Amino acid sequence: MMANGMKALLSILGLFWRGHPWWFLMGLVLAILSLAAGIGLLALAGWFIAATALAGAAGLGLAFNFFSPSAGIRFLAILRTAGRYGERVVTHEATLRFLAKLRVTVFGSLLTHDFSSLARIRGGDFLQRLTGDIDLLDALYLRLAVPLLSALTVIAALSGLLLALDIWLALGVGALLALTGILLPALLGYATRRAARRLTVGERALRLRTVDLARGQVELAMAGRLAAQRDGIGKAHEVAEAASMAINRQETLAGASLFVAGQAALAFALWRGAVLLHDGQIDGALLAMLLLLVLGATEALTLLRRGLFELGRTILAARRIVPYAAGAQRLSLASGRPLSGPLTLDAVSFRYAPGRHPVLNGITDNIQPGECVALAGPSGSGKSTLLGLVAGMHMPSSGRILIGGQALDTIAEPDLRRTVGLLGQRTELFRDSIAGNLRLARPDADEAALWQALRRAGLEQTIRRLPRGLETVLGDEGIGLSGGERRRLALARLILIDPVIWLLDEPTEGLDRALAAAVLDDILAAAAGKIVLLATHRPEEAAKAHRVLRLDMAS
Repeated sequence: MMANGMKALLSILGLFWRGHPWWFLMGLVLAILSLAAGIGLLALAGWFIAATALAGAAGLGLAFNFFSPSAGIRFLAILRTAGRYGERVVTHEATLRFLAKLRVTVFGSLLTHDFSSLARIRGGDFLQRLTGDIDLLDALYLRLAVPLLSALTVIAALSGLLLALDIWLALGVGALLALTGILLPALLGYATRRAARRLTVGERALRLRTVDLARGQVELAMAGRLAAQRDGIGKAHEVAEAASMAINRQETLAGASLFVAGQAALAFALWRGAVLLHDGQIDGALLAMLLLLVLGATEALTLLRRGLFELGRTILAARRIVPYAAGAQRLSLASGRPLSGPLTLDAVSFRYAPGRHPVLNGITDNIQPGECVALAGPSGSGKSTLLGLVAGMHMPSSGRILIGGQALDTIAEPDLRRTVGLLGQRTELFRDSIAGNLRLARPDADEAALWQALRRAGLEQTIRRLPRGLETVLGDEGIGLSGGERRRLALARLILIDPVIWLLDEPTEGLDRALAAAVLDDILAAAAGKIVLLATHRPEEAAKAHRVLRLDMAS
């Protein structure tokens, strides 16, 4: 389990290294430089004070060289300040660059999944967890990799310096700092992964149950479930609070181990230094320098504390992100090859789970290019389900769907996206410019193509009247446009794809009859010569199709 966690961390660090090697190295070098300058400043200042005191006590004050040590102290002070500032700027810039690229990589990976895979992970909860995991990975470089490598470098350098004086002093100080100051806190941080998992589950349940209470309090009250919902929120809070307390206890232990590491190393250095002083191998000023060197080295462990404490949560985040970050490439609709030929439904049946009543049962039809077929039937008769099957969102429980004689499940995903286009009941628009919303369908589309799509959708004049035209920024879910204008913008996006098969799922839902008729006329005009499946419950809309397929009778 631990090996898998370390492998996930190394995979994420490998992505960092491949994407930003110079930023990675610059941040590490500046961190080591500022840390070494701080330790050197403390040790040199301590030696200087002790040496001047001893020289004065011995009557050698006039012969003592004050200038070189004082110059060294000023140099180290400036170097430490400049190095610390540079390290903060570079490491934060490197982290922000990496997270920005990681987000693009991860969400680009999601675009390569087929609809059935995306259906299993859809929803705001998954999105929030995914973005939260990416944000947690800022600790990997900023608070774990750089402080850990810096601490190991400092411990190795300090052990090398002490080795020139005494092997036991070097081994003792190095072992205490490495084992008690790094290994033990790392094990304690890794041990928090179960509590971190419980905390994630508890916070998720608390968030979802609170939102359900806020949105559905009337329904819950009518069903007599308000008290149960309140108790569920309380239980979720208890789980999250217990997990948080467990993590805090581990953090306290990690902090204590770091304190013990520093004090134990300092005590051992004092004992062994006193022995060396007694044997005449060092003088008092050098002893003071040794003690301050060890004391300064504990600063490296202090910087590592937070990263080691968050090790468990970082490992969990890395393990969840790695499947979406490794070798991901963005799906390009332009790379797809549109298929031609009829759409064949061969005894198609579908049920959402084994043992449940089938939603569709034995649907058979053959739809030719240029033909518009209306899907009619009451709510629950399977109109949206059939459109989802043709779009590849689900696979039939039995039977086959063929496009141009090729089975749907054998069509490559880019080819399927270029062949089939779905205009659903809900218009998916984002807080972006009108051009940005349109280019979701075709990223390489120029302004002329965008205006042409808007013209065919009957929205050109409306957009041209806006002060910023295509660069007008919409609010969440397309706020700034009316309901009919949002549908037309979604239609323009579908026109940019120009699919062979148009799937229209209640495209005029929520519009008044006059506006609905105008929108549907624009859609059918844009889809002329293509296969159109129109799911509708309005008789006047079904009358515009070439024929009607009644699912309540067929199934």
